[in-house]
Amino acid sequence: MKKIIIILLIICGIFFILYQQADKKNRSTERLTDLPWMVTINPDGSSTVFSQTLGKSTLNDFQTHVKRQPQISLFRDQDTSFSLEAMFEKIDLSGIISTVILELDLTEKELKVLEKSALRRKVMPSGSYQLTLSNEVIATLSNKIVKSLSYTPTSVRLDAEMIKLRFGEPAEIIKIDEEISHFIYPPLGLGIILNLRKRGKEVFQYLNPADFDRLKEKLYGKPLKITD
Repeated sequence: MKKIIIILLIICGIFFILYQQADKKNRSTERLTDLPWMVTINPDGSSTVFSQTLGKSTLNDFQTHVKRQPQISLFRDQDTSFSLEAMFEKIDLSGIISTVILELDLTEKELKVLEKSALRRKVMPSGSYQLTLSNEVIATLSNKIVKSLSYTPTSVRLDAEMIKLRFGEPAEIIKIDEEISHFIYPPLGLGIILNLRKRGKEVFQYLNPADFDRLKEKLYGKPLKITD
């Protein structure tokens, strides 16, 4: 009887070790899909990053991917244009703790309806308004398409050489001041804000390449200095 128990314990131990190895392999494989330089431009011109295809994937797709719920806010700029954003804080992507903000694609009519239903509004330093939506309204947004994605790594810092090593030479470098520069990659639909200030963070802006020129001015403003 004792021999049978010992044999069973050995078998259980072997299965446990095999399970751990398989689980570790699966987690390692998953991490390899969520690095910020893993951008795929699809045959139809759409961009895929962090397993999300811009213009096709939904808010629910990303929620399922990261297994987290976002904080959703509606913004109204001074020019009365709207944007709807879903923010995911402190999520693990490829072992890097990050903040991701999804811009959701809604019509102007839909955005105005959301504005009317907002619970309260807050004036931002830029002069725009942040409008808080009810949980009931937020629950109706899970099927909305992701138009653009903003990624900020919070557990690592990058420099210009690291950016060029992973993404290649940018088409433009827009130098804001001695510590902040924007690296522009139109073929990838990507702009990277490199912030060398002590508490600054890098920000990666992902869009479909076809949308990049149209949104470039909104994202980066007027270039102060362009260097090669």
